[in-house]
Amino acid sequence: MCRLLAYASVRDAPVAELLGAEGFGSLEALSSLHGDGWGMAWTADGPGTGASAAAGDRSIDTKRSTRRALDDPSFHALATSALGRSGLVHLRWATLGFEVRKENTHPFLCDGWAFAHNGSIPAVDRLDGLLSPAYRARRRGDTDSERYFLHVLERIEATGDVVAAICEAVADIRRVCGQGSLNAVLLSPMMLAVVHGRAGTPPPREHLLAAVGDPGNLPIGHLDQYYDLRYRCRQDAVVVASTGIVGEDWTDVPQDSVLIIDYLQKLVRVHDLEDPARTTELPFPAPAPAAPTTVPPAEPDDVAAPAERGYVKS
Repeated sequence: MCRLLAYASVRDAPVAELLGAEGFGSLEALSSLHGDGWGMAWTADGPGTGASAAAGDRSIDTKRSTRRALDDPSFHALATSALGRSGLVHLRWATLGFEVRKENTHPFLCDGWAFAHNGSIPAVDRLDGLLSPAYRARRRGDTDSERYFLHVLERIEATGDVVAAICEAVADIRRVCGQGSLNAVLLSPMMLAVVHGRAGTPPPREHLLAAVGDPGNLPIGHLDQYYDLRYRCRQDAVVVASTGIVGEDWTDVPQDSVLIIDYLQKLVRVHDLEDPARTTELPFPAPAPAAPTTVPPAEPDDVAAPAERGYVKS
C-alpha cells in the first residue's frame, strides 16, 4: 500500500515544479501515513551515477531510503532538483509481513528498467511459480512487488513487446494469485509505462482507519479511491499520480489499462489491459513556443547619429 508518481517532460524538470507548491506539499505530507521509506528513479544523460542502469547514451539513476520522506533532507533535495526529463517517485507503506529494509524498498532496478508498485498481491508465494529459476535467482528482497517486476521482465524478454508483456504478466498474476492491486510504474531510458491494474480491488479501509482513527484525518481520495490513478497533461509534461496529491485538472486513468509514454516515437497512448489493441491517444508534451522577438523600430533619417548627439566613439 503505497503512493506512486510518474512524469515525462520535454526538459529536465523538478518534481516540486511539476506539482506546484501546494501539490508538492501534499506529496511530502503523504509520507506521514506512507512512512516506511521512499524511492526515486529518473532518466539522466550520460553514464549515470550511484545506482544506475544504462541504455545507449541515457541511464536510469535511483535513490532509495528506509526513512520517512518528510524527515529526510535527501528527499526534498532531489524532489526540488531538475534530475531528468522523466522519472518516478514511490512512498512506501509496507504490506504486513514484508520487512522495512533497503532490499524491499522501491524502485527496483534491473535490465535497464526501474519499477515501483502500489498494492498487495495475495498468495504471494505462488508468484515464484511464474518465474524461471534464472529469474528467481535475481530476487534481492522478499516482496510481492519485486517478484511482479521480475515476471514482467521475463515476459519482455520472451515477447520483445513491452505492452504485451505487461498485459500477459497482469493476467498471469490474477489467474494464479487472485485479486489485488497491480498498479505500477516502469521506467526505462526510452519509455515510461504506468499500469492501472486495480480490477475492482477495494480500498484497504480497515488498515487506513486503524492508522488514523478518524476518517477525516485521511488524505484526499484515500477512503474510497485509494487505488485510483490520475493524470494531468500540461503543454510540456505529463504527470500521473495516486490519489492524495491536491491540485486541479486531474483526469482518471481508465481502470485496467496501461499508459505508455514513448520518448522515441513521441506518443502517449492508453492500452486496455485485456485487449491492448484498444487504444486512446493523448497529446505528447511539446516545448513551450518561443516568445516572439521584438525588433526595435528603425530610427528616422532626421534623427542625429550618435556622434552628433554628443556621444564619443571609443
